[in-house]
Amino acid sequence: MSPVTAAAVLVGRDNELALLDGLLREAARGRGAAVLIEGEPGIGKSALVHAAVTAAPDAGCQVFWGAGDELGTALPLLPFLDALQVREPSVNARRNTIVGLLRGEIAADRGADVPATLAEQLLALVAEESAVRPVVLVIDDLQWADPASVTLWGRLARTARQAPLLLIGTARPVPHRDDLLALHRLAGDDGRIQLTGLAEPAVADLVAVLAGGRPDGSLLRLAEGAAGNPLYLTELVAALMRGSNLTLTPAGTAALADGTGLGGQPGSSGSGSIPGSLSAVIADRLGFVTGPVRDVLRAAALLGVDFEISDLAIVLGRGLPDLLPAVDEARVAGVLAESGSSLGFRHPMIRAALYEEMPAAVRAAWHRDAARALA
Repeated sequence: MSPVTAAAVLVGRDNELALLDGLLREAARGRGAAVLIEGEPGIGKSALVHAAVTAAPDAGCQVFWGAGDELGTALPLLPFLDALQVREPSVNARRNTIVGLLRGEIAADRGADVPATLAEQLLALVAEESAVRPVVLVIDDLQWADPASVTLWGRLARTARQAPLLLIGTARPVPHRDDLLALHRLAGDDGRIQLTGLAEPAVADLVAVLAGGRPDGSLLRLAEGAAGNPLYLTELVAALMRGSNLTLTPAGTAALADGTGLGGQPGSSGSGSIPGSLSAVIADRLGFVTGPVRDVLRAAALLGVDFEISDLAIVLGRGLPDLLPAVDEARVAGVLAESGSSLGFRHPMIRAALYEEMPAAVRAAWHRDAARALA
């Protein structure tokens, strides 16, 4: 079996896809809109938008796509410059003007700084492009965009309804930024799509496509640990395939090979062990949480999928008020969630990845210290 890439699969998002398709066709008729798509890493924001904009050419729309970059936040308006293809040489006079401003060959108006002048030029460029053909403008990963780009997205959102422009932004819930919270409020409930984990039938459908056959019960139980996150499901199936841990029966059922780890890990509630390569992928995806929050999450991983915050405070030797900012950030990021009167990891796979990234000797020593503190 050969793995299917995540970009080739979109399941369980029919309602969201229909909404975006409707907005695209309205923009093609001259009635624009702005929509902000939010969700945790790997939940499928970019995949949803890619699927939606494939219909743009048939609807008579042109598509411009840019993205925020964690390493490019110091460069004003870079996502819009990339999206609107401001490069040289160009036959477009507006683009040449913008290039001249960037290179210092054209001076900004008296009293105006270059980013402000660039923003006005980019607004004019969007208007000009929209006048030629309806525009779909996507700015992906707004959480990494520079402040000037976030401000410009907001300005376009306020006027999108008056032009043949569908403005789409995607963002993670963290890092916390006041300007992104302002965009969240600007979009309102009608202008936001909140992507959550896939429902059980969609999980089964996605695993079936990825594995090449309908999953059996053991494979579905292992997949439960991903809590409906399409990226984690995709990486899980790919890792199982690489390790020859999946078999396809003559009846077309995808099943775990005999001996594939379902024994669980300490505190995993039977969710099953996960391949090491998947742990590395998930650990890398957790890079968006700050260092202090990650330290708290590692300690929580020692306590299991579900844990008491009072126990976490004891293990860390810290007071509850001191822990609240880290816990709140982890909840907003979708890593932790309330579990009755306790807290828990939303994805057992995240808990397992945090647990496994610690050296075994460190885990053992920390378990002993934690046991003594709790005793």
